[in-house]
Amino acid sequence: MKNLFVALFLMCSSAFSQDIAGSWRGELNVGGMKLPLVLNVSDSVWTLDSPNQNTFGIAVDSSWMHEGQLFFMVTRIGAQYFGEYAEVDGKPQFKGEFKQMGQTFPLTLVKLEESFKKPERPQEPKGPFPYKTKDVTFKSLTSNGETIKLAGTLTYPKTGKPQAAVVLVSGSGPQNRDEELMGHKPFAVVADYLTRQGIAVLRYDDRGVAESEGDFQSANSFDLADDAEAAFAYLNKKFKKAKVGIAGHSEGGLIAPVVAARNEDVDFIVLLAGPGTPMDYLLQRQSAIIMELNGMDSARIASELELSRRIFDWVKSDHSDKEIKEAISKLIDKAYAEDPENFEGNTPEQVKKLVAARMLNPWFKTILDFDPEAYLTKVNCPVMAVNGELDCQVPCEENLAAIEKHLATANNEKVMIKAYPKMNHLFQTCETGAMSEYALIEETFSEEVLKDMAEWILGF
Repeated sequence: MKNLFVALFLMCSSAFSQDIAGSWRGELNVGGMKLPLVLNVSDSVWTLDSPNQNTFGIAVDSSWMHEGQLFFMVTRIGAQYFGEYAEVDGKPQFKGEFKQMGQTFPLTLVKLEESFKKPERPQEPKGPFPYKTKDVTFKSLTSNGETIKLAGTLTYPKTGKPQAAVVLVSGSGPQNRDEELMGHKPFAVVADYLTRQGIAVLRYDDRGVAESEGDFQSANSFDLADDAEAAFAYLNKKFKKAKVGIAGHSEGGLIAPVVAARNEDVDFIVLLAGPGTPMDYLLQRQSAIIMELNGMDSARIASELELSRRIFDWVKSDHSDKEIKEAISKLIDKAYAEDPENFEGNTPEQVKKLVAARMLNPWFKTILDFDPEAYLTKVNCPVMAVNGELDCQVPCEENLAAIEKHLATANNEKVMIKAYPKMNHLFQTCETGAMSEYALIEETFSEEVLKDMAEWILGF
């Protein structure tokens, strides 16, 4: 029966497409995060865009509409949608469910006034470049003593020797050398700008990503710090007469002080939205801000934070993974029994799988116990710490204050602290700081911040 049902849809035509031609936008709520989707409808072809994942033009394999009911299927990503037409405040929309890989998400698609266009990325570097670019490799060691090869791109002036050189260390999650996310390539933009100012820059693929060897999934922040230190050692050896440092974004801003605290050869560090508060506290604050930006009421936010706090306590405990899973399972079942609407169409089993995948891994267990104070209080080299005032992932005021305090404890007076108004976690000029804005903003990285970085690195 199921196969017959699918076949019937495959045979249906899209004769109705002229009536709903254009772009329809909606947002999936995935684990508390908003993921925009755009359905583009034309006479000849339908496509699906996921701007935050930098994925555009995914072909819709089949579509069907009858008496205001819409169905479409996207085989490439294992997804399908069924919704019913309505007009709310004069705006056409389809309200229904998006299903993918066994999960169901409520999704309302609202008609856009103009067809959706892939955002421009005017800052993305395009050759020919007025500097040298070279693909390089260097070696790092894993925690079990295995040697892995990491791959990256080195950019440096065509003539003369650089006064300074810097390693770029990316944020959380498996990142390539450009720190590519949400359709942007921040590290490509940063490297281009700094190299044009005469600063050599090394950016590299995380272990297990793109051309780098190793296994990212089994790595924690200290493993990634080892990789960053290996990149620094490579750069320091190549440019012996230059001052050589590390610039880390987000989690990279957590890693840079680890390396600087244990390696006196590091001449400077730049913390781009780097954490200063304990990470378990930061993750709670991050969740609260994101939920508030997503329009959740205060009672629900409090309930969600209490549940995550209890889960964090179990993850941080000395219990076995099996015991932790059992405890988390009971907490989620209890939360579902008390208020199933909070799960927004997800079953308790789906939430349990998501929590286990996100939290019961080496990286999360390490990050949850991480306190930047232990390393920032041992950093004696010059430090530039900056953040956007609308950063929803690493709240600006409290983290910059904590960084400043910890560096003062180290008696480090070579410190520049600066907050940038109307900028988000990616140092884009924004309206709210919400993560849903990242992909829609054309700017990749503020030139004001880039200018300050270059001047500071060359100036001290």
